[in-house]
Amino acid sequence: AVLKNDFGGRVKAWFDTGHHRVREMNGWTSRRLDDDAYRGMHLNDVVGFEDDHFAPGFGKVDFAALKPLAQKVRHVVFEPSYTVEEADLKKGIATIRELWQC
Repeated sequence: AVLKNDFGGRVKAWFDTGHHRVREMNGWTSRRLDDDAYRGMHLNDVVGFEDDHFAPGFGKVDFAALKPLAQKVRHVVFEPSYTVEEADLKKGIATIRELWQC
């Protein structure tokens, strides 16, 4: 059954790049990225087996591979840890703009 919201539309998920990477490293399968199940994305990077919330480009997330999904969703937001320095976040934004040509 497909869940519906109060506005009559399909309920959609929010994709988190950090959670996705951690699931990949643990060998857990994820929902297909080419379907229309996602409304938005949280962008953060991961180094190890924890959701570290680094700026994009400072970890192991393959952001280039996520470009097609980013083009389908309505919202894309950065979700860095409060410990991420402003300069690193600016580099992360530049990384995404370069990879996704936006």
